[in-house]
Amino acid sequence: MNKIIVSLVSDQTIPNIIFIKSNHDVAKLVFISTEKMESNKKTEWIQKSVKIGMYNCKIKIETIMAHGIRNLKVLFRFMETVQNSVSILYN
Repeated sequence: MNKIIVSLVSDQTIPNIIFIKSNHDVAKLVFISTEKMESNKKTEWIQKSVKIGMYNCKIKIETIMAHGIRNLKVLFRFMETVQNSVSILYN
């Protein structure tokens, strides 16, 4: 079964790094970020820190509004629809 990691990006990147490093065999890595986190290059920093090139996986960055909980709910509903064919790990 394929694994997908859904990682919420914040100023605190260490939890993301540790979680990704502890799950090597992933098919896809989805970062949920905000414009502020992207302008601060947090997702880029996480990818460099875990040496993402060593993982043979697809990477997707979803940027939502800082207080866009509705956007997050839509994303989680989508993830639930594919859950039968993949294993989803949330961080």
